[in-house]
Amino acid sequence: MRPLHGAGFDLFGAVYEMFASSKEKKEFGEYFTRRHYAHLLAKLLLRDEQYFNKDKAFSILDPACGTGGFLTEAFKVLKNSYERSGTYKKPARDFLESKCMFGIDVRDDNIERTKLNMFLVGDGHTNMKPGNTLKPAEHPFETVDFDYVISNPPYGPGTIKAETSAISTLRTEVAFLMRIKKLLKVGGRACVIQPDGVLENPSDRALRKELLETCDITAIVSLPKFAFAPYTKEKTYALFFTKRSETITRIQTKPIWMYIIDNDGLANSDKRFPTKLRNNRNGWMHDEISGWVSTDGDEMPRLLEDRWLTYDDKAKGTTWINEQGQEVTERKGGRISAATILDDKYISLLPEFYLRGRTHETSEAVVEYSKYQARDVPASVLMGVVSGNSGLTEEYIYSLLLHSGERKYRLLTGSMDVENAIRIHQCQHPKNADRLINVYSGEAIHVVRKGKAGHVNYLKSGHYTLNDDAYLLIDKGDHGYRLSLKWLALAHKQLFQEYSSNSDNGTWNMGGFFEHATFDVPAYEEQELLVSQSEPAPAA
Repeated sequence: MRPLHGAGFDLFGAVYEMFASSKEKKEFGEYFTRRHYAHLLAKLLLRDEQYFNKDKAFSILDPACGTGGFLTEAFKVLKNSYERSGTYKKPARDFLESKCMFGIDVRDDNIERTKLNMFLVGDGHTNMKPGNTLKPAEHPFETVDFDYVISNPPYGPGTIKAETSAISTLRTEVAFLMRIKKLLKVGGRACVIQPDGVLENPSDRALRKELLETCDITAIVSLPKFAFAPYTKEKTYALFFTKRSETITRIQTKPIWMYIIDNDGLANSDKRFPTKLRNNRNGWMHDEISGWVSTDGDEMPRLLEDRWLTYDDKAKGTTWINEQGQEVTERKGGRISAATILDDKYISLLPEFYLRGRTHETSEAVVEYSKYQARDVPASVLMGVVSGNSGLTEEYIYSLLLHSGERKYRLLTGSMDVENAIRIHQCQHPKNADRLINVYSGEAIHVVRKGKAGHVNYLKSGHYTLNDDAYLLIDKGDHGYRLSLKWLALAHKQLFQEYSSNSDNGTWNMGGFFEHATFDVPAYEEQELLVSQSEPAPAA
């Protein structure tokens, strides 16, 4: 490989994008970061590092480095900057090759790929090591305070609780976000890819408030929905922030620059073929993140780079040509004041909400709790489960309608439409003639097991039975707390969904939920306050 040293070729980036299956990506939660994104985001994060200064050493970490895409691009950005400034001498080379770049990944084989990728772009592979970033005891480096962190961490349900007092969650993206904040030195900067839920879910309001109290969020860039297709269609954002403090302090007062990327040079669908639309000067008409060379031979900046932190189209919006060649005019960027963000009851950080008037896609209520009965109470202490009746198929159900008996039990399935559910009587179990089907009378939480897995529905006191597509969670009643099941279902919708597989035909992991999920139980009157906020206003 020696002749290829410093060739600048991202071998595994190309191979991974071409050959990795979407199944593998989803199984490991590793959503491939396309290299034109990685390069631009690294360039924006490292914009102040234009020349090498031996008295100002710094460190860059990717705590979930995969095959090293962000680190290889960061290496190239710094090398190019040092060459342009005339400071790329032996001290600068030694610094980049062995003292600057740090990478961690939970998979040993990914670390080997990252090392090779770093070698191919010019080195910097010395500090690429396996480890679990979310487990501090397994941190592979002596230094734990980094100047820069750049990462696209995994998303989805996890098993390690996020290091935050704001919320109780096992979501992997939140755990990584909080761990990244911990790994930054005060004054350190980060660029972290996050899914939309972190920026807008009402149940994550306290998390966003904590972030604004300990950091200064510089910019939030909305990426196209299909940025990581075909691996995932998750809507994602690049979050740029500077760590201000280790502990809670005053809340951020600086405005946040927000920008929406509508076009990235690839079709806005899961096919992601290049659009290649250009104007008469050879400039991109459907790509805001790639540079270009004009017909006059001039090297032109990337559109997002040119607009960075300054662009504001509040007056008239921006007109551009979409991939069908049609003119579109909408807002794309601007500085949003901290006061405007804090005035929103959910403290949303979603660019679409402020730039394009997108409404909150939720009816969840939010309340600031002041008193608690207990913290971190295991789900298994609070709730019991009523399992489904295996074999209670549609064919069997319709055969029951021919028989007599009081049909007082609503049959719960994967459908959330409880009011129109079929009613049946407590009949013989379809797989065991010696017993009757399980039934339940009382209030409960209906959890979808198959299909829209993890979706919950509060059930007022009534008579219920269910098939294998659903679970009933009930108040165990012997835990010593006053508990509103309706509050539990309203306040913790996201937590229930964390234990579902990431697909439209997923399943809900009841075992994982009862093993890992915990709840903070506020005072009963505060539970009731949230419930009352969620009730529709009475008709005039």
